[in-house]
Amino acid sequence: MNDSIKLLKVTFWGHIRMIGFTLLIYTSAVFFVVYFHTPERPGLLLVVGIPCAISILPVFYIHYNYSEYNDEVIYELNRNVSITKIVGDNKKTYSIDEFEKFKYVASKSKLVRTRGFLFSDYDYVKLKLRSGEELTFTCLYSSNIYTLIKSYYPNVPMEQEGVFYPNVCEMDFE
Repeated sequence: MNDSIKLLKVTFWGHIRMIGFTLLIYTSAVFFVVYFHTPERPGLLLVVGIPCAISILPVFYIHYNYSEYNDEVIYELNRNVSITKIVGDNKKTYSIDEFEKFKYVASKSKLVRTRGFLFSDYDYVKLKLRSGEELTFTCLYSSNIYTLIKSYYPNVPMEQEGVFYPNVCEMDFE
């Protein structure tokens, strides 16, 4: 495939890349509780389990949210020309003339390059088309989704928005 065309597809490794750190922390916490738990210290389950669940459940939700938008969708990016959306046997191509603007959404801590919560690594780009339709590109496709989209379509305006919890939803493009 030539350099001007990029195929975006969510793979098993894309899921592992994003949720791997969370699974490592969760597995370590479970191991810690199982290894050190004794009847004399029943509070260990609460001391370790509750904070672990509080920090991990939002990650599982946001991962599910991103999967809902991208698991069955393949995008073909044609540099400065078009984007083709492929769902099953259906293909729809959008030319660059139909692009209105991109909006990059990430946690505020990711935008300033600091480490926040476990879900701070999640981000996505939405493309608003002149028809009002929106296309969603999440970090399950690429860990550098912002850089990828910006490099393929540098002449299309790109807004950035920092949010606390970057779940994908219908958004207002101003």
